[in-house]
Formats: sequence, structure tokens, C-alpha cells
Amino acid sequence: MNKVKLYGAFSIVLLCVNIVLLWLMFSHNNPQRRREEPKKFIIEKLHFDATQVSEYEKLIKWHRENIDASDEKIKVLKEELYASLQSENQSTVADSLIQEIGKEKLHIEQVHYQHFSDIKKLCKPEQLSDFNSLSTELAKLFAPHPARNEKR
Repeated sequence: MNKVKLYGAFSIVLLCVNIVLLWLMFSHNNPQRRREEPKKFIIEKLHFDATQVSEYEKLIKWHRENIDASDEKIKVLKEELYASLQSENQSTVADSLIQEIGKEKLHIEQVHYQHFSDIKKLCKPEQLSDFNSLSTELAKLFAPHPARNEKR
């Protein structure tokens, strides 16, 4: 009877561990949460007041709309690019499509730069040193996450 109770308790512990691991695995992979983390980090790092947060949210909306539009264009261009493998004159079409993808990626970087330039404009003089400190962290903050790269 003691072995049965021991195995039962052990099974319950293993079940709890599995539930916790599943929760951790799925809760950290939430794209909406990933979008909130940089926003929250920037607000805290720059010590934005309510008015600045409101303006910052408008900047985020503009930024997201532009990035999403460019991402969609890149998706369509890539579909065309790989569909061109079926045609005879694929190198001419491919070169053109690759150039268009490159232009769109350049546009994305310009939008990112403009976004952070606009955030800097929101800062009060006493917040500029915090912004300068933040600017050295931006590349790390918005770098692709390892979890995204592992899925490829």
C-alpha cells in the first residue's frame, strides 16, 4: 500500500511539473506580449508622463501600420519570387523582385529610425540622457528572438 501512495504522489508531482512547463512554454511565446515588453520598457526607461505615453502610443500605431504594410509587401514579393522559379526567364524576374524586397527592407529600417527619432522628440531635456542610454540598447531590444530563429 505504501508503494501505491508513493507512486500516486510521484505521478501528481510529475503532472504538476508538466503543467508548469507547458504554461511557461506557451505564455512566453505570445506575440502580443512581445509587443508590450518593449513599449513598457521604453516608457519606464524614459520616465514618460501620461501625456508622453499618449503621444508614444500614437507613434507606435503609425510605426506598426507602416511595418505591417511593408511586411505584407515583402510576403507578396517573396511569393512572386519563388513562384518565378517555374518560369523560363526566372533570372530577370528574380533580380527585379529581389531588388523590390531590398527596397522594402530599406524602407523598414527608415521607418524604425524615424520612429525612434520621433520618440526622442517626445523627451523632455532631462530625459535625453536616458534616451541616449536607451539608444545603445535598441538593436538588442528589437533583435529577432532566438525562439523565432529556432522555428526555421
